Amino acid sequence: MLDFPPYLSFVDFLAFFFLIFGVGGSICTVLDWRGVMKGTKPVGETESERSVRMVLLTFIAPIFFVAGLFLGVYDNWETYRYRNLDLARITSASVRQVRDPYSAGPPVRFDDLSKLRDGLSILRRCSSEVMINHEHFEDGYAIALYVDGDDEPSYFLTSYSRTDKNPSKTGTETGAQGSFSCRPFQDWVNATVAPMFPPSK
Repeated sequence: MLDFPPYLSFVDFLAFFFLIFGVGGSICTVLDWRGVMKGTKPVGETESERSVRMVLLTFIAPIFFVAGLFLGVYDNWETYRYRNLDLARITSASVRQVRDPYSAGPPVRFDDLSKLRDGLSILRRCSSEVMINHEHFEDGYAIALYVDGDDEPSYFLTSYSRTDKNPSKTGTETGAQGSFSCRPFQDWVNATVAPMFPPSK
């Protein structure tokens, strides 16, 4: 299993915000409609202003709630999918050398699946989330994993050796699951993956 540490992504926070707005807006709408049915006069606003607000909330609040629910389910499903990948399902892999998140070299096949599975099992020893503040990772290797004989990769992770502002700050990005400090995995990459890309003369 890719049993890396739990991670709260931006999508999680966005989903939480949408859900809170959706639920809060729906509650306000119900209270407004109850007030209208009881003939209660609005406080601090005119009847027309309340009507406009009620119409907007009636349509917008459910949209925010559904969007938050979708984002939350999707993000947590992606987390579950990554964390519970059976390493025995991996049938092939490819590796690209990357200079930064926006450029990568041609793919090179990684044929030793036993070594690959050994390396991936190290991810459970990742210690913590790496915070990236106005910087980006550089110099690393992007690994694409193919499972169950598929023609297209289903899982991705990238190990970087530094950031543009800190030459000693390493990180391992596991798909959409965040960036983690994982020195043991970085050591495995340096010993096993890096030799696949000899320096050009």
